[in-house]
Amino acid sequence: MRAGGRIAVSLALAAYLAVAGGKARAESEMIDRLGDDLAYLAEGVDLVLDMTGLAYFHDLNGDLDGLEGGASLRAEFIGPLLDNWEIAFVPELHVHSEDYIDYDFRIDGRGLDRPFLNVGEFWLRRYEGPVSFTVGKQIFSWGQADLYNPTDDLNASDRLDPPEAFKLADPAVAVKVATTDFGAEAVLLPWFVPDRLPGEDNRFTRPLDGNGAPPGTQFVAGERNFPKGASALQYGLRVSSSTLADGWDLSASAFRGVSKTPIVLPTPVAPGVVALDSFFARYVELGAGFSTIFEEIEFHGEAAWHISDKSDEDDDYVSMVAGLRKSWSDLGMDDLEEIQLTVEYAREDVTRSIDSGTPFLQSSFDRTFVNSILGQIDLKFDDDTKFVGSGALNLDDLDGAMDAYLDHKINDTLMLRVGAQFFFGPSDSFFGVWRNNDRLYFNLKVFQ
Repeated sequence: MRAGGRIAVSLALAAYLAVAGGKARAESEMIDRLGDDLAYLAEGVDLVLDMTGLAYFHDLNGDLDGLEGGASLRAEFIGPLLDNWEIAFVPELHVHSEDYIDYDFRIDGRGLDRPFLNVGEFWLRRYEGPVSFTVGKQIFSWGQADLYNPTDDLNASDRLDPPEAFKLADPAVAVKVATTDFGAEAVLLPWFVPDRLPGEDNRFTRPLDGNGAPPGTQFVAGERNFPKGASALQYGLRVSSSTLADGWDLSASAFRGVSKTPIVLPTPVAPGVVALDSFFARYVELGAGFSTIFEEIEFHGEAAWHISDKSDEDDDYVSMVAGLRKSWSDLGMDDLEEIQLTVEYAREDVTRSIDSGTPFLQSSFDRTFVNSILGQIDLKFDDDTKFVGSGALNLDDLDGAMDAYLDHKINDTLMLRVGAQFFFGPSDSFFGVWRNNDRLYFNLKVFQ
């Protein structure tokens, strides 16, 4: 080989080694950084111990009717990871004195009861400027009203302690764009998760009315027929803007979903025994919302048109809510820093009624506010103490529920809540069926 050729080969080899060495150093640095970030997440984990006790009272004579208690331990690993990445991993442990717990490990959220051990949120997010890509178990918040959001039905909910309901994280893929004036979010949920509803032995289980079965009929739980394949896919798009109209925040959404509460098909399985098989209806939902401020009062509203796939499974209907929120902070009082009042009116209008000959029974846990007033008042005494009172009144049946609690931050690791819930109304109304379930409760959160 000529001298010039040897020199060229040497230079090429040196260049390759330099590039390879630089790549290896970069990979080594990235691995070191990843290790540092994971160690930071582990060191900065937030542990939350949530303990609740409840005492039930019969509303007619005030006698103590039962005691319950439960606790959950949650570890929150949430934080940045390398450049432009973020991760969340939230394992949870649940215990309860009643039959609310399935002593098993679940990650899919389909269990009838709360799993003893499960993973709540678990996702990985990538940022590219104003755009983020997220995959994993997520919780979404759609809508612009405060107390009731008819468009916010992407996630299933745990409803074992009515009227409380907290969202269950669902497996999903989401793409979100967020700028100062514009926002958009596209969501795909490939795995269907239903609401978690009170079971047979739960004190909040509703009686099965209007079934037409002879007296003495025994009802047993039947099959839960979950949608499969393409019929299980749920997807939606929501856009929002604060510049289309001066002073107005506007939003619009479209969602192709599956009802999280079941419809029930009674099926005779033996003489005097009827199995209740569950099905989940598909629908399309078109929504819109607004919020604006006029003379220090925030006005907001939201509407969703629910269009069922099949006329024998559900109605078509429009759910609407409109309300206002007002805060007062310059009160001139030493013991009260701020008052916030929220009032909303919610109603529903049926645009197509379900077929009269349908074999399905409708769930009584859905479509709560057909003609209702909702309200909430927040009293902030200082940074550590506040009082919240809220309630709902259905104007058609004059039934409702009230909740009032006092929050006090004892120190940086302890938060105490003491409260009471009351139900009233005719015994066959939505809230009145629970009128013997008035309760006092306390909740202690321990943060570490």
